[in-house]
Amino acid sequence: LVAQKRGYIQAKYTLDQVTVNLPKRTCKVAFTLETGPRFYFGPTHFSRSPLSDVFLKRYLTYKQGKPFSSNKLSRLQDDLGGAGYFESVSVLPELKKIKGNQVPVQVDLTKAKRQRYQIGLGFGTVSGPRVTGGVKWRWMNAYGHHFNTNFTFSQIDRNLEAQYVIPGSNPAKNNYFINAGIYT
Repeated sequence: LVAQKRGYIQAKYTLDQVTVNLPKRTCKVAFTLETGPRFYFGPTHFSRSPLSDVFLKRYLTYKQGKPFSSNKLSRLQDDLGGAGYFESVSVLPELKKIKGNQVPVQVDLTKAKRQRYQIGLGFGTVSGPRVTGGVKWRWMNAYGHHFNTNFTFSQIDRNLEAQYVIPGSNPAKNNYFINAGIYT
């Protein structure tokens, strides 16, 4: 319902009627929507996390006091879920804690393991046997910096790559990368 997505979370149809006249081949449709009051974003609370609330609030696409939007909550959940820091993310409006048309938002975060390891074995007709691997540190500090390393060792390649990532002002879209590599 569009009204609910735009902050009218108590909107409901009080009349929805369809009248069909077969002899005249007509149809009459009547709807009445009572929107109720418009609601606004209240404070956003994050569960305990290795990342600071200051950093996590940079993912918000809304501001307290602006019209409530369920689409913005979905986007927040998608952005935090896709960030790689968390095993699970739940973003819920706290409808039972509404004060003065302000809807508080609770964000529950379950952190992922801090490091992720990868290793692989392979064989190529040109490279022969090879070993690949890497380590990803999902967060280095409370500001969401992360670090990745990858290596490849074979008869013809010995490569080591490292990447340090610094989240920008909107970490879902902006990041700064520092890359280094040794290729032989």
